[in-house]
Amino acid sequence: MEIPKVVKIVGHEYEVVMTPRLFASDATSGVCDTARHTITLDENFAESHVAETLLHEIIEGLNYHLELELDHRILSALSEGLFHVLRDNKLTWEVK
Repeated sequence: MEIPKVVKIVGHEYEVVMTPRLFASDATSGVCDTARHTITLDENFAESHVAETLLHEIIEGLNYHLELELDHRILSALSEGLFHVLRDNKLTWEVK
């Protein structure tokens, strides 16, 4: 998957930043900073993990902006499940 440089989350542009080591102390693979409108992804993980993490952080942004108050466990399950459905079925939403 080609990771975009910018994603829009309900009208807000988030810069997507790849970094070689997000947090040396743990296995965190991504962070959504809703104050700075950035999503930072650790590029040292497998491609599929980075792609799923991007989806996870987008859902984090939705959770914040739409005040969904989703529990992190539910949010993680949604991102993992949606990622597999999209990838396994080769689904895209390009409008032609």
